[in-house]
Amino acid sequence: MNPNALPTASAGGLAHVCVIAPVGERSALATLDVARMLQAELQSLGLSVSLGRQRLVAGAVNFVFGAHWGFDADAAQGHRVVLVNHQAWDPKGGAGGAEVVMTPAALRQLARFPVLETQPGNVPAYRSGAATEPPLHFWQPGLAPDASGSLPMAARPIDLLLADPPDEAQSARLSQLEAMGLRALRLESTLCGPERDALIRQSRAVVFLSPTPARPMDAARLAQVLAQATAVLAERPEGTTSDEPAATGTAAWPPAGAVQWFSADPADVGRALCGNAHGADFAARCEHAVQQFAAAAEAQADARAALWRWACSLPVPLAWQPRRRLNTDLQHLGYLPGWCNRAATAEAAACWGADAQAGAGPDPSAEARFELIVLGPQALACSSTGLQAALAELAPGGRLVVRWPVPAGLDGTDAEAALRSALRPWTDAWWQTTPTGGGLAQRLELAHLGWLDADGRPCHPAQASQARAVLHARDTSYRERTAARSVRGDFGL
Repeated sequence: MNPNALPTASAGGLAHVCVIAPVGERSALATLDVARMLQAELQSLGLSVSLGRQRLVAGAVNFVFGAHWGFDADAAQGHRVVLVNHQAWDPKGGAGGAEVVMTPAALRQLARFPVLETQPGNVPAYRSGAATEPPLHFWQPGLAPDASGSLPMAARPIDLLLADPPDEAQSARLSQLEAMGLRALRLESTLCGPERDALIRQSRAVVFLSPTPARPMDAARLAQVLAQATAVLAERPEGTTSDEPAATGTAAWPPAGAVQWFSADPADVGRALCGNAHGADFAARCEHAVQQFAAAAEAQADARAALWRWACSLPVPLAWQPRRRLNTDLQHLGYLPGWCNRAATAEAAACWGADAQAGAGPDPSAEARFELIVLGPQALACSSTGLQAALAELAPGGRLVVRWPVPAGLDGTDAEAALRSALRPWTDAWWQTTPTGGGLAQRLELAHLGWLDADGRPCHPAQASQARAVLHARDTSYRERTAARSVRGDFGL
């Protein structure tokens, strides 16, 4: 057998790309484009590579992007997981002006799992170099497989595209650059996916202004543009004069010559634009820069194969132990790995790829019930598929999390009173419903009440559009059961 042969699907080598992106959080989609690049590179090796949101695939190597957005490490049990870390960030809480701030929890995950890293400067914050630490591998994304079909530079309708909305300091500097002839169309910061690729491929070059306060340029973002067969114009960070790739803060990627650096000096701006961004000379220079990147990326074909062999060599973790958690609020939370995800309708199940639909009868055994159940806003309004049905599946001592829409016109005090009234049949007047189906042995107790705005973020009750209630199931006392029997028509027997 050839020792350099790649593990294939038939040999048990399955790949899956998992993108962690909370529902409705557009800034979390910054990882999607790089995730698609890794998917394409693995597919170029002849592998079948799936991509999904918030989910892991059993038996596959799972490459997880955006773990800092809330990856559930417990859900990784029984799965071969690699965390992909591709954004430059500041482990000191943003003191250096980095765009991504890594929380202590995210750093602990990077120390706990195998990591595929594109930013060598990030590593010292979560690895000490000890031999007992999980494996670490470096990856530099290359040219997108379909970028070869892009328009010739001279035929592209957009000369320059500005990568990010400028901050106050950059706006002042941009005004000076525009007066020198560097005029660029603004690229919406949250645009992602094929639409972002299409806009970039219609441009000759994407302009990156130097970050403020002064810090190294994020080289991975420069390479991400070059991967679409589009050139990069980058302003030199403050205090640097070299055009070498080391100025980007990473190890020689993008390669020398692929990035066109400039300063705020008028002569240097004119040199970078070859006198005119719309002219044939500038188009030829952009074409040459992209060819240099493509040639360097092609030389890394062996590195892509080595990456896959490294991933397949990782140990298989222990078998997964179910946590007995049920998520029925896919609209707000999306699919949660490690949970049972259930949709109320067939249409919702098809959209989210839910594990099950509501309507299946619960297993009566306490061992099969759920320790935690998350319900959507319809839970209190629809007893057949909402709170009442969920209670029959709640394990003794379990928790229920319920979202409740705040009726229009209610202030914070009135809204809380209305919610407590809606919950009363399961809390204060618990004997009316016997929540867990176990006679009068258990009741629900409101343990936490929080208020959320329209985007699902915590807010003051007066500005809330929804409430989030956490209910605990607890055993009733003998005295409570006696009091309940005194008002029940069937004596609770």
